[in-house]
Amino acid sequence: MKSLVLIAMLTFSCVYASFDFKEKDLANLYSLCNKGDGKYSACTKLTDILSKHCDSGNAEKCGELGYVLYEIGKTEESIAPLQKACDADLAFYCFKLGSDELGRTDNINRAHAGFSKACKLGIKDEKLLQVSCMAEDKLKECLNNSECNPLKVIESIYYTAKSIMQN
Repeated sequence: MKSLVLIAMLTFSCVYASFDFKEKDLANLYSLCNKGDGKYSACTKLTDILSKHCDSGNAEKCGELGYVLYEIGKTEESIAPLQKACDADLAFYCFKLGSDELGRTDNINRAHAGFSKACKLGIKDEKLLQVSCMAEDKLKECLNNSECNPLKVIESIYYTAKSIMQN
């Protein structure tokens, strides 16, 4: 499961690197926080700033907030802002919500909803799109089968996603 999360993190880092920051302080805080391995005060300030933007209706910042909260180990707190970003049709954050649900909470209903929306909206990264649609199909099949073992399906998704990302 952690590799699926790592794949999402790597992809996010690549996508995120292309963003044009108008807020230099925010970019600096990302660096100082270092996914929770850096300065605690930087992570706290970063999440406070992103929370204010999210609360004011900035869906992109909600997605970023969810990502940061997840990275610093606040898994449960990351769900609501990721859900807000997904509800605003930001496909990448729908993918992130789905992968986080599988990686840490095993909530296959919410994972299915995230992957399904990401698949329908389309993610620019073709491999992430493939992973989203594959995960949606496997989770849907499992949800419709009372004999399905969700843990085996999650394992199957993990290995299939790993293969897709490596090719």
